[in-house]
Amino acid sequence: MHSGIGRAIAEGRLADATASLALAEKIRPDWGKTAFFRAVVARDEGRLADAESDLRAVLAKFPLDRVAWNSLGQVLWLGGRFREAAAAYGKTLAIDPEDLNAHYNLMRVYRAVGDRRLAAVHAAAYRKFKEDETGRAVAADLRRRDTWANRESLPIHVHDEAVPPPANAPGWVASLGAKGYQTDFGYLTRAHPPIRREAVEPAGAPSRKVSSYAPVGRGQR
Repeated sequence: MHSGIGRAIAEGRLADATASLALAEKIRPDWGKTAFFRAVVARDEGRLADAESDLRAVLAKFPLDRVAWNSLGQVLWLGGRFREAAAAYGKTLAIDPEDLNAHYNLMRVYRAVGDRRLAAVHAAAYRKFKEDETGRAVAADLRRRDTWANRESLPIHVHDEAVPPPANAPGWVASLGAKGYQTDFGYLTRAHPPIRREAVEPAGAPSRKVSSYAPVGRGQR
């Protein structure tokens, strides 16, 4: 149900999302997901107090939900409560120091309050941790040749088959040998021959050692 609500919100069908959220609340009262999506709808409709109330209820149950902290930061930002927004985004970074959303929005918050030093700190962190935009271009040839690899590289995709197709191993894999360690030509074995150890009898077992002392037999002196 919540996936349908998320789609309705993304498409701007807030009335449909509100109706679905009311039904979800009846089916499972006080569920965190319902409160979260209700907050998103309230934010998009400009009801910032309602959005904040629902998000704080979610965070009371799930204090390590960085998405909820980011959403609360956005609500506070929209309300002009910049210092409180910075504190909310700081909670996100305490959970994940590389969260791009938090760094980007902290840059905006600190620019809004005139703190250029901290704005620059978070702008630099955002540039450091964001995805390399040239990364997909590096793998472009592979993705053109291999439709399965191309599909798996997409952020959103559908698996049509139950089992992935077999991958074609590169030519250099064969040089590793059947067990994957046959390229040292015996160097490791020669440099580090196996150590031969004598068998150790378990504790408490009767000794099998044959004594070198033989009693003198009758007639022997």
